[in-house]
Amino acid sequence: MKNCLFCGVEILSPVCAKCGGPQPVAPGEDYFSLLEVKRGFKQDLPSLEKKFYEISRMLHPDRFAAGNDTKWKVISVERMSAVNRAYQTLTKRDALRNYLLELEGLVKPEGSATEKPAIPAELAEEWFSLQDAVMEAPTTAVTQLAAFGSDLKKRADDLKARIQILEDQYDAGEGRSESLRLIEKLVSDGQYLRSMERDLLRLKSRLGLE
Repeated sequence: MKNCLFCGVEILSPVCAKCGGPQPVAPGEDYFSLLEVKRGFKQDLPSLEKKFYEISRMLHPDRFAAGNDTKWKVISVERMSAVNRAYQTLTKRDALRNYLLELEGLVKPEGSATEKPAIPAELAEEWFSLQDAVMEAPTTAVTQLAAFGSDLKKRADDLKARIQILEDQYDAGEGRSESLRLIEKLVSDGQYLRSMERDLLRLKSRLGLE
């Protein structure tokens, strides 16, 4: 519960029911609170969309062009911009996950420098072996390329399934801190898989296989 910035009454929505003033984004508000949804990895997308359009209609700048306060239109535009960012983030699974981990202090904000996760030794050895095979006999290395690609996909699918289980545990309130820590570790591990998938595509492209 908070009070209207303009008339002081208690409000429950981004626009005061008494004076009609739009409320600026307050310190501590996050994307979940902006869209009035529960913090969690799983979001009901139809409900989220409905809430987004409901708030968008309430905050449309044209409603405040002739308001009692000249700041109202500016505030409505600023809050609507924040609501748009929130909607774009919470409707994309990876973006939602990264945002929630950032909120919980487990990952750095996007654009910050981060250490690359170490590639497992056995996978690195397979990769170097594959590169040697391509150099020595590119024609016969096709089978190895396919097998390595299948292995990467299997690892990625397994990682995705494990992350899903942990996200469900977090949303259910089961061992939230431990679930988040493990999710962060698995998300980090997924970075090297995506990097290797890109390297494999480049290698196939050089051989004219893609």
